[in-house]
Amino acid sequence: MPKRKRKQREHTEDWQMIQQYTLWPEQTAYELLRPLVLFGDPAGKRTQETGAAESTLDRKADAFDEEGMTSLFASKPRKQP
Repeated sequence: MPKRKRKQREHTEDWQMIQQYTLWPEQTAYELLRPLVLFGDPAGKRTQETGAAESTLDRKADAFDEEGMTSLFASKPRKQP
């Protein structure tokens, strides 16, 4: 049996754990918005879970609805460490 390429982890909705697992700022941004755009959760609920501003979550979710994944990327590419 071939060795796994990626470490297998338990599924979680715990924001603190998710932040530890993300590798890229865009991935973190998507995980922040995912419950809003995928499940239709209210921004206020996600605000309580993450500490992000409700107005920011609403604005970013609207941008995601209009632009898709492109909205998660900065207008200028960032240098990676």
